[in-house]
Amino acid sequence: MPTIQVKDAGGTTIFLNAASGDGTSGSPYVLQDSIPTGTNSIGTIGLDTGSNAIGKLAAGSASVGTVGLDAGTNAIGSLTAGTAEIGKLAAGSAAIGSVSIDSSQTVGLDAGAAAIGSLTAGTAAIGATKDNGPETAGTFTYTTSADMTTAADIGPAPTGSQKSVLLQAVISTDTAMLYTIQMETTAGAERQSWYLPANGSVIFVPRHPVKVGTADKKWQGIASVAGNVAISTVTTSEA
Repeated sequence: MPTIQVKDAGGTTIFLNAASGDGTSGSPYVLQDSIPTGTNSIGTIGLDTGSNAIGKLAAGSASVGTVGLDAGTNAIGSLTAGTAEIGKLAAGSAAIGSVSIDSSQTVGLDAGAAAIGSLTAGTAAIGATKDNGPETAGTFTYTTSADMTTAADIGPAPTGSQKSVLLQAVISTDTAMLYTIQMETTAGAERQSWYLPANGSVIFVPRHPVKVGTADKKWQGIASVAGNVAISTVTTSEA
Protein backbone atom coordinates (compact mmCIF):
# COMPACT_ATOMS: atom_id res chain seq x y z
CA MET A 1 0.00 0.00 0.00
CA PRO A 2 1.30 3.52 -0.72
CA THR A 3 3.06 5.51 1.97
CA ILE A 4 4.42 9.06 2.29
CA GLN A 5 7.82 9.57 3.94
CA VAL A 6 8.12 12.73 6.09
CA LYS A 7 10.14 13.94 9.09
CA ASP A 8 8.60 14.93 12.36
CA ALA A 9 9.55 18.01 14.43
CA GLY A 10 12.53 16.14 15.94
CA GLY A 11 13.93 15.07 12.58
CA THR A 12 12.89 11.43 12.85
CA THR A 13 11.68 9.85 9.62
CA ILE A 14 8.13 8.57 9.80
CA PHE A 15 5.82 7.12 7.20
CA LEU A 16 2.28 8.35 6.63
CA ASN A 17 0.02 5.56 5.48
CA ALA A 18 -2.05 6.89 2.58
CA ALA A 19 -4.59 4.10 2.72
CA SER A 20 -5.33 3.26 6.37
CA GLY A 21 -4.16 3.85 9.92
CA ASP A 22 -5.47 4.49 13.38
CA GLY A 23 -4.26 8.08 13.52
CA THR A 24 -1.58 7.53 16.21
CA SER A 25 2.01 8.74 15.89
CA GLY A 26 3.04 5.23 15.05
CA SER A 27 0.34 4.71 12.48
CA PRO A 28 -0.69 8.09 11.10
CA TYR A 29 -3.32 8.25 8.42
CA VAL A 30 -3.82 10.73 5.56
CA LEU A 31 -7.14 10.93 3.73
CA GLN A 32 -6.51 10.27 0.08
CA ASP A 33 -9.96 11.11 -1.30
CA SER A 34 -10.86 14.47 -2.90
CA ILE A 35 -13.03 17.14 -1.21
CA PRO A 36 -16.68 16.77 -2.26
CA THR A 37 -18.35 19.67 -3.98
CA GLY A 38 -20.80 21.75 -1.96
CA THR A 39 -20.26 23.56 1.33
CA ASN A 40 -16.71 22.38 2.22
CA SER A 41 -14.22 25.12 3.06
CA ILE A 42 -10.46 25.25 3.46
CA GLY A 43 -10.00 27.99 6.03
CA THR A 44 -9.41 31.52 4.70
CA ILE A 45 -7.56 32.25 1.46
CA GLY A 46 -5.62 35.52 1.18
CA LEU A 47 -4.59 36.98 -2.16
CA ASP A 48 -1.74 39.40 -2.71
CA THR A 49 -2.27 42.33 -5.01
CA GLY A 50 -1.90 41.49 -8.66
CA SER A 51 -3.65 39.21 -11.06
CA ASN A 52 -4.31 36.17 -8.81
CA ALA A 53 -7.61 34.48 -9.55
CA ILE A 54 -9.57 31.62 -8.00
CA GLY A 55 -11.55 29.84 -10.61
CA LYS A 56 -13.98 31.68 -12.86
CA LEU A 57 -17.51 33.04 -12.84
CA ALA A 58 -19.84 32.03 -15.60
CA ALA A 59 -21.05 34.98 -17.70
CA GLY A 60 -24.54 36.17 -16.84
CA SER A 61 -25.89 34.97 -13.52
CA ALA A 62 -22.77 34.12 -11.45
CA SER A 63 -22.44 35.77 -8.03
CA VAL A 64 -19.73 35.92 -5.34
CA GLY A 65 -21.64 36.84 -2.18
CA THR A 66 -21.00 40.38 -0.96
CA VAL A 67 -17.85 42.24 -1.98
CA GLY A 68 -16.33 45.02 0.14
CA LEU A 69 -13.85 47.45 -1.41
CA ASP A 70 -11.53 49.87 0.34
CA ALA A 71 -11.48 53.43 -0.92
CA GLY A 72 -9.34 53.80 -4.00
CA THR A 73 -9.10 52.27 -7.42
CA ASN A 74 -9.75 48.61 -6.62
CA ALA A 75 -11.69 46.83 -9.31
CA ILE A 76 -13.40 43.47 -9.58
CA GLY A 77 -13.23 42.31 -13.14
CA SER A 78 -13.89 44.92 -15.81
CA LEU A 79 -16.76 46.42 -17.79
CA THR A 80 -16.55 46.80 -21.52
CA ALA A 81 -16.71 50.46 -22.51
CA GLY A 82 -20.04 51.42 -23.97
CA THR A 83 -22.05 48.23 -23.61
CA ALA A 84 -21.54 47.10 -20.00
CA GLU A 85 -24.51 47.34 -17.64
CA ILE A 86 -25.07 46.74 -13.95
CA GLY A 87 -28.75 45.96 -13.74
CA LYS A 88 -31.46 48.06 -15.39
CA LEU A 89 -34.40 50.26 -14.49
CA ALA A 90 -37.59 49.58 -16.30
CA ALA A 91 -38.86 52.58 -18.28
CA GLY A 92 -41.75 54.40 -16.62
CA SER A 93 -42.22 52.84 -13.23
CA ALA A 94 -38.70 52.34 -11.84
CA ALA A 95 -37.60 54.41 -8.85
CA ILE A 96 -34.41 54.77 -6.83
CA GLY A 97 -35.51 55.90 -3.38
CA SER A 98 -36.78 59.47 -3.10
CA VAL A 99 -35.59 62.86 -4.30
CA SER A 100 -35.49 65.45 -1.52
CA ILE A 101 -35.40 69.21 -2.08
CA ASP A 102 -33.67 71.38 0.49
CA SER A 103 -35.12 74.47 2.17
CA SER A 104 -33.94 76.69 -0.68
CA GLN A 105 -36.09 74.61 -3.05
CA THR A 106 -33.02 73.63 -5.07
CA VAL A 107 -32.55 70.30 -6.83
CA GLY A 108 -28.89 69.58 -7.63
CA LEU A 109 -28.00 67.66 -10.78
CA ASP A 110 -24.58 67.00 -12.27
CA ALA A 111 -23.86 68.90 -15.45
CA GLY A 112 -25.19 67.15 -18.51
CA ALA A 113 -28.49 65.82 -19.72
CA ALA A 114 -29.86 64.64 -16.38
CA ALA A 115 -33.63 64.92 -15.96
CA ILE A 116 -36.11 64.35 -13.15
CA GLY A 117 -39.23 62.97 -14.74
CA SER A 118 -40.98 64.95 -17.46
CA LEU A 119 -43.91 67.31 -17.84
CA THR A 120 -46.51 66.92 -20.53
CA ALA A 121 -46.68 69.99 -22.75
CA GLY A 122 -49.75 72.12 -22.10
CA THR A 123 -51.38 70.33 -19.17
CA ALA A 124 -48.59 69.77 -16.61
CA ALA A 125 -48.41 71.95 -13.51
CA ILE A 126 -45.85 72.37 -10.73
CA GLY A 127 -47.80 73.64 -7.74
CA ALA A 128 -48.86 77.29 -7.75
CA THR A 129 -46.91 80.29 -9.04
CA LYS A 130 -46.54 83.71 -7.51
CA ASP A 131 -45.97 86.87 -9.54
CA ASN A 132 -43.89 89.33 -7.55
CA GLY A 133 -43.87 91.80 -10.44
CA PRO A 134 -40.84 93.24 -12.21
CA GLU A 135 -37.65 93.54 -10.19
CA THR A 136 -36.55 96.73 -12.01
CA ALA A 137 -35.85 99.76 -9.83
CA GLY A 138 -37.78 102.72 -11.27
CA THR A 139 -38.32 106.43 -10.67
CA PHE A 140 -41.69 107.53 -9.25
CA THR A 141 -43.24 110.80 -10.55
CA TYR A 142 -46.51 112.45 -9.50
CA THR A 143 -48.06 115.15 -11.73
CA THR A 144 -51.30 117.17 -11.43
CA SER A 145 -52.96 119.69 -13.72
CA ALA A 146 -56.29 121.53 -14.09
CA ASP A 147 -55.85 121.71 -17.87
CA MET A 148 -53.54 119.30 -19.73
CA THR A 149 -54.87 119.96 -23.20
CA THR A 150 -51.27 120.82 -24.07
CA ALA A 151 -48.85 117.89 -23.70
CA ALA A 152 -46.96 117.95 -20.38
CA ASP A 153 -44.15 115.83 -18.92
CA ILE A 154 -45.31 112.98 -16.68
CA GLY A 155 -41.87 111.45 -16.07
CA PRO A 156 -38.19 112.41 -15.97
CA ALA A 157 -35.68 112.37 -18.80
CA PRO A 158 -33.92 108.98 -19.13
CA THR A 159 -30.26 108.40 -18.41
CA GLY A 160 -28.12 110.06 -21.11
CA SER A 161 -28.32 108.40 -24.56
CA GLN A 162 -30.85 105.81 -23.26
CA LYS A 163 -34.60 105.38 -23.75
CA SER A 164 -37.34 105.88 -21.16
CA VAL A 165 -39.37 102.80 -20.22
CA LEU A 166 -42.84 103.16 -18.68
CA LEU A 167 -43.35 100.45 -16.04
CA GLN A 168 -46.71 101.65 -14.70
CA ALA A 169 -49.12 104.62 -14.62
CA VAL A 170 -52.17 105.57 -12.52
CA ILE A 171 -54.42 108.28 -13.99
CA SER A 172 -57.44 109.95 -12.30
CA THR A 173 -59.72 112.75 -13.47
CA ASP A 174 -62.88 114.58 -12.37
CA THR A 175 -63.93 115.22 -15.99
CA ALA A 176 -64.93 112.85 -18.78
CA MET A 177 -62.08 112.90 -21.33
CA LEU A 178 -59.78 111.00 -23.63
CA TYR A 179 -56.39 110.86 -21.91
CA THR A 180 -53.24 109.85 -23.84
CA ILE A 181 -49.65 109.18 -22.84
CA GLN A 182 -47.06 109.53 -25.59
CA MET A 183 -43.40 110.12 -26.39
CA GLU A 184 -42.18 113.71 -26.01
CA THR A 185 -42.48 115.95 -29.12
CA THR A 186 -43.89 113.16 -31.26
CA ALA A 187 -47.66 113.06 -31.05
CA GLY A 188 -49.07 109.64 -31.79
CA ALA A 189 -45.80 107.73 -31.35
CA GLU A 190 -45.55 104.97 -28.68
CA ARG A 191 -48.81 106.00 -27.10
CA GLN A 192 -51.60 104.57 -24.95
CA SER A 193 -55.07 106.16 -24.69
CA TRP A 194 -58.11 105.73 -22.39
CA TYR A 195 -61.64 107.14 -22.46
CA LEU A 196 -62.19 108.11 -18.82
CA PRO A 197 -65.56 108.95 -17.25
CA ALA A 198 -65.99 111.84 -14.82
CA ASN A 199 -64.38 110.89 -11.48
CA GLY A 200 -62.82 107.91 -13.21
CA SER A 201 -59.35 106.38 -13.06
CA VAL A 202 -57.19 103.76 -14.77
CA ILE A 203 -54.23 101.67 -13.55
CA PHE A 204 -51.80 100.78 -16.34
CA VAL A 205 -49.22 98.06 -15.53
CA PRO A 206 -48.16 96.50 -18.85
CA ARG A 207 -46.90 92.93 -18.79
CA HIS A 208 -44.35 94.07 -21.35
CA PRO A 209 -43.19 97.59 -20.33
CA VAL A 210 -43.51 100.27 -23.02
CA LYS A 211 -40.31 101.94 -24.27
CA VAL A 212 -40.05 105.16 -26.29
CA GLY A 213 -38.47 104.77 -29.70
CA THR A 214 -35.97 107.62 -29.41
CA ALA A 215 -33.16 108.12 -26.89
CA ASP A 216 -33.31 111.05 -24.44
CA LYS A 217 -37.08 111.54 -24.85
CA LYS A 218 -39.53 111.77 -21.91
CA TRP A 219 -43.07 110.49 -21.48
CA GLN A 220 -45.81 113.12 -21.75
CA GLY A 221 -49.58 113.18 -21.12
CA ILE A 222 -52.33 115.08 -22.96
CA ALA A 223 -56.10 115.43 -22.27
CA SER A 224 -58.82 115.98 -24.85
CA VAL A 225 -60.56 118.61 -22.68
CA ALA A 226 -59.73 120.76 -19.66
CA GLY A 227 -60.30 119.17 -16.26
CA ASN A 228 -58.41 118.14 -13.16
CA VAL A 229 -56.08 115.18 -13.72
CA ALA A 230 -53.58 113.43 -11.44
CA ILE A 231 -50.98 111.06 -12.89
CA SER A 232 -48.49 108.77 -11.11
CA THR A 233 -45.80 107.05 -13.18
CA VAL A 234 -42.84 104.74 -12.60
CA THR A 235 -40.15 104.85 -15.28
CA THR A 236 -36.64 103.53 -15.85
CA SER A 237 -33.97 103.77 -18.55
CA GLU A 238 -32.67 101.21 -21.05
CA ALA A 239 -30.40 101.25 -24.05
